[in-house]
Amino acid sequence: MVNELIGLGVRSVSQRGGSISVTIPANIAKLMDIAPGDSVGFWFDPENKRLLIEKVSEYVTPSGLSFSISKEQAKKLLKEGKEKSGK
Repeated sequence: MVNELIGLGVRSVSQRGGSISVTIPANIAKLMDIAPGDSVGFWFDPENKRLLIEKVSEYVTPSGLSFSISKEQAKKLLKEGKEKSGK
């Protein structure tokens, strides 16, 4: 899943309403290029019980349902679409 993991610190978990939360330190937010109001996606590796957090762009479908996809995933899908269409 991940080629190399780099330890960036430890944070405590707190309760916020019906959810639990973990804050992202400013230096990590800067590394990830995330700011208040951005969307992040969560990817879980059940075998190793690891969580990956990734900045994502949010898109809204015509029916009003929303989903998120990372820039890397969007680029890959666009590239595959162009290759299939021969453009």
